[in-house]
Amino acid sequence: SGVYSSLANIYYEKDKDVEKAMQVYALGRERFPNDLNLLLMETNLFLGESMTEEALENLQQAARIDTTNPTIFFAIGAKYNEVVDDTTKTDEMRQDAFEKAIIAYLKSISLKPDYFDPNYNIGALYVNKASTVISSANELPIEEQKKYDALMEEANTYLETCLPYLEKAHELQPEDISTLVSLKEIYTRLGMLEKMKEIDAKLESQ
Repeated sequence: SGVYSSLANIYYEKDKDVEKAMQVYALGRERFPNDLNLLLMETNLFLGESMTEEALENLQQAARIDTTNPTIFFAIGAKYNEVVDDTTKTDEMRQDAFEKAIIAYLKSISLKPDYFDPNYNIGALYVNKASTVISSANELPIEEQKKYDALMEEANTYLETCLPYLEKAHELQPEDISTLVSLKEIYTRLGMLEKMKEIDAKLESQ
């Protein structure tokens, strides 16, 4: 199988011939359907060419071949994450991708609890979700108080849900600015003022 990946790589990297590279991968995959390395090399080509659906299909297959690899599940989550962030997609598609991204990240964390990226990304997904809900609440007319309160409660639930993951991410990479900023936002919104002051101090010392 190494012959196929080497040959495809030459076509792709040296000759910039995507079509030829894809043909070689397809032949290799036909002969060695369970070869994880070949599968992931082909996936990298799909990722490089923005072929999201093909990449996801491959990643799902990789997850079936190797159920213990946290990186594969993180990569699946990250691909669904792109769909969530894609405003050209329908709300339904983005919501479905949101749920699938969370499942993949959680699987990745269950295999490797001290993995920064999925912990941070779960946090970011929920923070963005909360921000969207807060924006909707702020657009309501003044007489829609009940609806406003319900939306703000929903937003707070998202923030409470993601807090342990962002706190874990902070524990794993204490200097990461994005994590600190997200935590400050959450602590402020949830009225956790002592913790907010701690984060403020850390941000100031950066």
